Amino acid sequence: MTLLYFILSILQSLVLPKLVHVLQMQRHGIAASTSNLMKEYYPNGLISLTTSGMRMMYLSGIYFRQRYIENPNYSGFIDDNLIDKQIGISNSDVIRTVQSSQAFYQGLVINNSQSLQLKTHHRKSISQSRSSSPIQVEMHHDEKTQDDIEKILSEYNPMFSRTFSRAQKDKVNTFSCKILTEMHFYLQTYQSELYAWPRVYEHFRSTGIYKVMAERLEISEEVLKLSGFQFVYTQAVLLSSLKRQFDFQEIDVQPLSYSEWNTIESIITTHQYGVFSQWMIDLQNMRLMQLFIRQLDKKVNCILSKSLYQCREMMQYEIFIYHDLNLLAVMKLLNFEQQYKYTQYSSAVLFELHFDQNQHKRGYCRGLDCFHIKIYINEDQIFTELPFCDYQTQKCKYTQFIQYVESRYIKDIDTDKICNEQFDPMRLIRHKAHII
Repeated sequence: MTLLYFILSILQSLVLPKLVHVLQMQRHGIAASTSNLMKEYYPNGLISLTTSGMRMMYLSGIYFRQRYIENPNYSGFIDDNLIDKQIGISNSDVIRTVQSSQAFYQGLVINNSQSLQLKTHHRKSISQSRSSSPIQVEMHHDEKTQDDIEKILSEYNPMFSRTFSRAQKDKVNTFSCKILTEMHFYLQTYQSELYAWPRVYEHFRSTGIYKVMAERLEISEEVLKLSGFQFVYTQAVLLSSLKRQFDFQEIDVQPLSYSEWNTIESIITTHQYGVFSQWMIDLQNMRLMQLFIRQLDKKVNCILSKSLYQCREMMQYEIFIYHDLNLLAVMKLLNFEQQYKYTQYSSAVLFELHFDQNQHKRGYCRGLDCFHIKIYINEDQIFTELPFCDYQTQKCKYTQFIQYVESRYIKDIDTDKICNEQFDPMRLIRHKAHII
């Protein structure tokens, strides 16, 4: 049966379109709270990954190894002997993305896909977290104490850090663009409270959640009511951090109901989207997609002018591990539904480039028409939501994907030049956060 399956897989790989390139935008793993009130609970320091976050990214790496390296349907996509040339990982300079890349890479390049053995309190932390990894990876539970996370860090091989130039990383990193950084942080200040946040602040006040939050955090409800939405958001994140890290009974905090957690998550997601105006999102996506299309074009041109075999030492699988705002921008580009679950920790958007090799050889397609794109959010393929996909062929042509992306660009601007422009708060005077 195994031999038959192997033969069928080989035959299928000869007929089906070949996977030739993957671009992956992923959020980092669970990070510690930024609140000084939480210092004692995070021995690795604030803003660093928690132990659960490190494990989450390691397991995510294992999942993508199973998907792209060990999957017989994608036979030949990644060669274990060429991993240092075919796989590249980029991250921002922030410690939580650096640690996420380290853990992910170790899971991706291990010689087998056996899962980590988890300590009891780590397993409890993951099972209680509604922000656990959206990638479903089977985990073997064991009671034995293990130094698995320390092992991940100690065995970290930084060779992939040379695969991306600073200019390429800057295209992905929002904070390398001066005007985007200043606008983003301005929308998180109390100066923006009067015009950007009043409507969402009043909406959540009317739900009664401020009273619930005040009781759980042992602060005055009046403080929440008078401090504005920025403060409400920081307290929602604090509650979420407490929930991810502990059983509420362990810290003598009364648990919240399912609907109350939904409201807390809505506050967080509303703020995530609210600190971006549409112009900011368009600029961020323009910078990112210019890089993505350039990388895909290199592969397409190589295959058409040479062959798949001759292009095998080019980059095949590019992983960009950054922040929620990077993921949010891509979601907006795709006009995808705005939900908490799609941008939580370790969530990923994947752009797969496929080549109809068999059709190309037979002359049934020519040039760029032989390539199509598949887009996934975590494990789910997105098709019906995308306007550039053909329902008759069930494919999203590469050429139509490019046309769609470029139609969303801001017209007649130089992205590098505009990043250095002086920020004027009046640019954001019409921006209003909306409820998610």
